[in-house]
Amino acid sequence: LGDHVHDGSDEQMKFFDELFAPLKTKVKYITGEHDWYLDMGDSYQKHWGKTTYSWDQGGVHFIALNTVNLRDFWTARGLSAQERMDIAGTLNHPLPGPFHVGEKQLGWLRDDLAKVKKSTPIIIFSHSPLYYYYKPWNFWTEDAPEVHLLLAVYEQVQVIHGHVHHIVKNRIGNINF
Repeated sequence: LGDHVHDGSDEQMKFFDELFAPLKTKVKYITGEHDWYLDMGDSYQKHWGKTTYSWDQGGVHFIALNTVNLRDFWTARGLSAQERMDIAGTLNHPLPGPFHVGEKQLGWLRDDLAKVKKSTPIIIFSHSPLYYYYKPWNFWTEDAPEVHLLLAVYEQVQVIHGHVHHIVKNRIGNINF
């Protein structure tokens, strides 16, 4: 569920690919902040493709979201790629602020869900929690309530997330986390 590598380098992503090469099944990926901020996702997308997508399987609608978007804290400060990665990949650095889904992806999600029957079970994969969990460690997605509104009309919604490094169960309205 994201963070396939630690430092975002293409070399680590190649090593990850080698480890997973023996698998005989198709694997779908979502991004974590450690996969992204060294080169803003170029290597991630080269190795594993899109960061936001959906598919239907067995009567269930699956959604993969990129929930590690940060507001640009690096350009105005003239930070190098490595400095950006060092800050974005730090658990409690105050500079980047919280993760967010973002307007573009919220629009995509709105359009994707418009094609799904309200009775269809939905499973969403995200890296950061799609709720407010613990802001000092960025276990937080700022615009999560907007995602909740889009999902409120569906009967069965399950969100599976990573990032927090332990098992967490939560329920908000009709959404199980």
